[in-house]
Amino acid sequence: MRIVIDMGHTPTSPGASGYLDELECDRQIGERVIAELQRRGHTVYNSTAPDWMAYPDEVNHRVNYTNSLDNIDLFVSLHLNAGGGHGTEVLYFAGDDTGWYYADKISRNVAKCFGVTNRGAKANDWVG
Repeated sequence: MRIVIDMGHTPTSPGASGYLDELECDRQIGERVIAELQRRGHTVYNSTAPDWMAYPDEVNHRVNYTNSLDNIDLFVSLHLNAGGGHGTEVLYFAGDDTGWYYADKISRNVAKCFGVTNRGAKANDWVG
């Protein structure tokens, strides 16, 4: 598969803090995910924005970079949000059965690996 990984936020827009440092955790997780996917034979692209880039430019960067690539099978943006519930959830583009399949599988496995609540695959019309 051809997979794009985005490691969430940048230092100028660091995300959640308090119980964890989202920026640092996203980067640590992202490096491990990329290495494991490559070890399994996948072609992996990193769409993480440069450190100096703030929101919303960081979002535009990851979208433009990903859209410049051909034949991408999966896009993953890593985030560890601080609000709106506890556990793991994975967003996918509403109406995309393949997206639902992977979102559901990823959410179940993350919940199992970390012993957290599986909030499931969530359809959105702004993801994609």
